[in-house]
Amino acid sequence: MPKRVEVVDLVACMKGKDKRFRGIYFDNYCKRKPTLDALPVLREALLSGDHHLVKCAAVAIGKMKENAREAVPDLLAAAAYVDHTGLPQAYPECLNTLISVDKSCPEIIPLIKRFDHIDNWNPISASLKALAAIGNDEALEALQDIHDRWSPEFNKTQKRVADEILAEAKARRST
Repeated sequence: MPKRVEVVDLVACMKGKDKRFRGIYFDNYCKRKPTLDALPVLREALLSGDHHLVKCAAVAIGKMKENAREAVPDLLAAAAYVDHTGLPQAYPECLNTLISVDKSCPEIIPLIKRFDHIDNWNPISASLKALAAIGNDEALEALQDIHDRWSPEFNKTQKRVADEILAEAKARRST
């Protein structure tokens, strides 16, 4: 493996039949600031079905911010991809990236509502933070709904964090 993984290395490992090093290559590349010429291979990784690659690609695309808007459809698909466990494995990473890339995307709130039944803190907290970042009336209504539904199930730390997210979102909206 090269010391510094470049876009050509990612392309080669995605095309190759040997999948053993894909995760290592993507880990290496995605820890630094990605370049825009990597966007096509990162989008391909989003749709690969390999949880590790999807998460790495989402994180890298998130670093590109609004320059990666063309990846929004792939991010939505990757966030919604449900594997054999019945759960979306890369939902938090893809949702965080969607907010970084284009928080005004109208498909984000329906995506969150689709998965608001998952009783796991990671997707719930990602949803709460995303809705707070969107900050419009529809998002605040969904944020309040998720908060109220799950709050009795949260431990003390989770409840405190959820309460803070809700209070800060309401405060921003009222100003």
